[in-house]
Amino acid sequence: MTTRTKRSNHRKLRGFFLALVLLLTACSGLSSSEDAADTATDAVEDAAEVVETSESDDFAMEEEAMEEDAMEDSDDGADRQSAADGLGAGGATGADLTPSDLGRDIIFTAEIGVEVDDVAASGAAATDIIADLGGFVFGQSTVGGAEPRSVITFKVAPNRFSEALEALGTIGELRNQSITTDDVTERVVDLTSRIEVAELGVERLRTAMENAPDLEQFAELEGLLLARESDLEVMRGQLRTIRDRVDLATITLTLSQDRIDNSVRLAVTVYGGHDDGVGCPGNSENVNVPEGDPVTLCFEVTNTGDQTLRDLTITDTVLEIGGNDDLLPVFGSLDELAPGQSAMLALEIAPDRASQPRLRVTGIPTDGLTDEAVGPAVSTAAAFQIRVFEAETDPGFRDGFDAAWDLLKGIWVTLTVLVGFLVPLLIFVPIAWILWKATLPARRRLQAKRDEKAEEGTAPPPPPYAG
Repeated sequence: MTTRTKRSNHRKLRGFFLALVLLLTACSGLSSSEDAADTATDAVEDAAEVVETSESDDFAMEEEAMEEDAMEDSDDGADRQSAADGLGAGGATGADLTPSDLGRDIIFTAEIGVEVDDVAASGAAATDIIADLGGFVFGQSTVGGAEPRSVITFKVAPNRFSEALEALGTIGELRNQSITTDDVTERVVDLTSRIEVAELGVERLRTAMENAPDLEQFAELEGLLLARESDLEVMRGQLRTIRDRVDLATITLTLSQDRIDNSVRLAVTVYGGHDDGVGCPGNSENVNVPEGDPVTLCFEVTNTGDQTLRDLTITDTVLEIGGNDDLLPVFGSLDELAPGQSAMLALEIAPDRASQPRLRVTGIPTDGLTDEAVGPAVSTAAAFQIRVFEAETDPGFRDGFDAAWDLLKGIWVTLTVLVGFLVPLLIFVPIAWILWKATLPARRRLQAKRDEKAEEGTAPPPPPYAG
């Protein structure tokens, strides 16, 4: 027995019960009015029970019907699979084939993030792209300031979903993208069946209300009817929401401003000689020259940022550079440098001592159209060392003369020191000899007295006189 036959028989059975209820409520052959009222009340309760039972049975039958429909659909599953395979193999028109053509209800959603130069202009461009594909803006949230950002929600037909994503990814630099699908076929079938059952229940309750014997039973049936109608509207709303999401894919586009990074680079090179900077850039980064030799310093300034830099200035206190006027222009100009551009300047020096300069270059970022600053000034420094040494040359006449002169000066100094040492000695020796001679008689008399006493035995003999 088919599902449709079961449903028809079930409806006939419920109609039979309903007719029986109406017959009982209309019966006027009862013995008293109280018995009639009781019988009517029982009839109303039986009617409500029958309606509820019928709805449960209908729901069970709908589930059986869904299972049977699924079994019947399996017969043409191979055909649907072949159609799906055609999407990738090119056997079918992939741009026109949609999930509905395969008998499925699928919700498509996507989130895409793009970095752009101008958030406002890119938002307008994205809106035009979706409008050309038959879609529309469903919602938008935009924030300005230093980091502008815009989040736009689009609705587009499922068969234009992939095309819309591809087009939106071209308005800037694609940062992230996620795509999700939700197959809601079973939920749609379930809600549709429940709505049909609820509609039948509502219709029976309305019929029962029309035949209610009194106000009390009428009010009770009305309460049941309101509850059933409320549930029915909720299910209808859910079904409408799902169908709306199935009929139109949702794309959420997030536009963010490209991060602006302003910077500048300063490179220092050197070469020997002075030629007005023609040899720049130099062939070495180390300054190691003989004392007093001419060298040329080359300063290469490059805009490594995202915006145009104006009024770039080089300064250094060690080399006494107070601005660009103290330097020789080689190529380019520091008045304005676009992103990626460079300029070269030179400085000619003849260092006589070692030093450690620390050059600094400073610039103002602009939009490239006006002289007004669009951000804080940028600067960078470059430190290097200047090493100086004495030049080594072959010895000559002057070197020999200087060496001989230095030797003579050494001898003269030595003789002077020796004379200075001998002069006191030459003066002291004669004086000491005269004093020694002058005291000689006295020393002899003293010795003679000592000898006499020694002979007399009154005194020990003196030591022998050596003189």
